[in-house]
Amino acid sequence: MRRMRRRSITPRLYCRTNGCASFLEIQPERGLAVCPVCGFTRKLD
Repeated sequence: MRRMRRRSITPRLYCRTNGCASFLEIQPERGLAVCPVCGFTRKLD
């Protein structure tokens, strides 16, 4: 997972909450990024 983050060409948001090792799914129509594993929600600027 760590290598994937370093090698990724496109910037992807990483969850980082309580050891959750997944990427956030971006929902542009709602202006949010949501983690499919733990449910963490982040507002996009």
